[in-house]
Amino acid sequence: MDILLKGKVAFVTGCDQGIGYSICETFVKSGAIIYANVLNKASEDKLKNLNQAHYEGQVIPVCFDVTDKIAVYECIKKIKKEQDGVLDIIVNNAGVKKDGVIEMIDDASISKMFDVNVIAAVHVVQAAIRLLKKRSCGTIINMASIVGEKGNAGQSVYGATKGG
Repeated sequence: MDILLKGKVAFVTGCDQGIGYSICETFVKSGAIIYANVLNKASEDKLKNLNQAHYEGQVIPVCFDVTDKIAVYECIKKIKKEQDGVLDIIVNNAGVKKDGVIEMIDDASISKMFDVNVIAAVHVVQAAIRLLKKRSCGTIINMASIVGEKGNAGQSVYGATKGG
């Protein structure tokens, strides 16, 4: 595999499984240093195993809820300290989906989806933007869903958050 990201520092949210985990795997194979956010402590070991696969990069698991703004800022401070102020890539991947027809979905589900899928992503960018600007470059990837564009039965609120 090409070492396209050799030495690049990335912060990826939502790495417990699925797309987030796959992003970490791809980035570490490409030489990146990844601060991989997980919600569950148990997910850290699976990510640490990527370091033992002798890839060019490194995965550093960081366990916290992305809706905790203070924890987000603390993570960015950690990256700044450990990587000498360098951050090249942000991937806002953390997401939550709670299905329900619009007339039946509860307020707690609505709030949770907006908190994780929209507000947390904004907080990550706010916390990290100075590091990206300092390098005069950087990449911000905000994961979306086709549901945000096309809609889907029982997913109108989720679609609104992904469209956001």
